[in-house]
Amino acid sequence: MMTITISKVELNEMEKVERYFIWGDHNDRRKFHVVVWKTMVKPKGDGGIGIRNLNMMNKACLMKMG
Repeated sequence: MMTITISKVELNEMEKVERYFIWGDHNDRRKFHVVVWKTMVKPKGDGGIGIRNLNMMNKACLMKMG
């Protein structure tokens, strides 16, 4: 993630794994989600829990290398 651009499909798949882990979802059953994902990825100071947006992190790492 530090030196190459990761495709949107791969980033979405990684976020899917994060969501499943946090909310305890499984492919066969889904739990009730109290908070939307956009709120989860906000910084703690803005009311989120500070999970980093992988797309933004990928872009930031690439800009830092360039």
